[in-house]
Amino acid sequence: MIKIRSYTDDTGVKSLEIKFSHKLKIQTPTRAINSSEIAKIKAVRNLSTEPISPFEAAEEEFPWKIYEIPKEFSSDVIKKLRETGKGLENKRSQINREINQLVGVSQADELFKILYIKRESKHQVFNESDLLMMAEIQHRAKVDAIVVPESKVGMNPEAFEKELKMVDKFLERLGNEKIVIPLIYPDKELAKPIEFQQKLNTLLDLGYRVIGIQTHTFSLNPNLYLLREFSKKNPEIWIHNFGTWKHARGGYAYLPHIATVFGIDSVGILSRPFIPSNPSEDSDSKKEKQQISSKLLVYNPEDWGIYPEKVIQKMPTSRWPYFKKSLMEVKEDSDKAKVYAVHEAYSAQLEMADSAKAIKKGEFRELLFEKGQVKKELVNKFGLLIYTR
Repeated sequence: MIKIRSYTDDTGVKSLEIKFSHKLKIQTPTRAINSSEIAKIKAVRNLSTEPISPFEAAEEEFPWKIYEIPKEFSSDVIKKLRETGKGLENKRSQINREINQLVGVSQADELFKILYIKRESKHQVFNESDLLMMAEIQHRAKVDAIVVPESKVGMNPEAFEKELKMVDKFLERLGNEKIVIPLIYPDKELAKPIEFQQKLNTLLDLGYRVIGIQTHTFSLNPNLYLLREFSKKNPEIWIHNFGTWKHARGGYAYLPHIATVFGIDSVGILSRPFIPSNPSEDSDSKKEKQQISSKLLVYNPEDWGIYPEKVIQKMPTSRWPYFKKSLMEVKEDSDKAKVYAVHEAYSAQLEMADSAKAIKKGEFRELLFEKGQVKKELVNKFGLLIYTR
């Protein structure tokens, strides 16, 4: 169903060429676009006095190849799905409506469409019927893959293998032909490193070509270093991270770029545009309650940073040709935030495409030397001295 070819540079960072049976081709590193961002693209287009190419027509450039649909599967949501006779059908329809948002801004059949299963917290536990229900919803929806999460974050490898085989058997009875993506969580509190390593090896032994990961940030987490080594040893395994935050608390480095260094090939972005004032249990530090006072975050492709508007002295150059024009046409902060979001999504994706080119040429380290915020984060926080001169 898919063919994967990998390119690796001397730092161990990789780029993948992923080809599907139809005409879709994905080059990594890459950034998914989500349904919230598609809505912002349409909103910005409507704010403009004239068409703001390249999003005006389907035949014009649309740089993303992965479309991610975030959907809550909290305890309350699952309860309602069970209680309502048409619960599964309604959820499937919700997902398909978000896929239909792509009409007018892209060729939907040229995107890899995937569901981001959002738990209410890392302590939420799914039972067997929950897993089968989520699998069936994805089987019947217009997505291209079926994501199967661990029922319990940090569960042991043997139990997860048993669950995967149960879901695979169920999908086989449904006649499923979609890619199945197991989703695991490298949580440093709940996932023991030795079991996380075993889980990765189990998925490899079971023949999965695509592995889903969910981590919001990239902290000093031994599981992330294990993931990095696993990715280096198995370069043709596609690793996708769900729910990447744009930046960590107190930092300006754009985290999707850092994901590349940890062996992650593609990332989905958490739809909320700023870090909340009340840190969740998933935050790097429970004591830290720093609030980003401005929701207006501006991505800088020159140093791979993302900043509150109020700290920027000079507006960065955008790779989206209509950024300055669109910014001049808006007055309200809410509209300005949409323009910044489109600039970020577009510019960051093109920067990732440049990363892929640099990796193929063996020049990724040199590219990072030019990107001050990410280089500082990798060296000062993670001690990855390979990225120093």
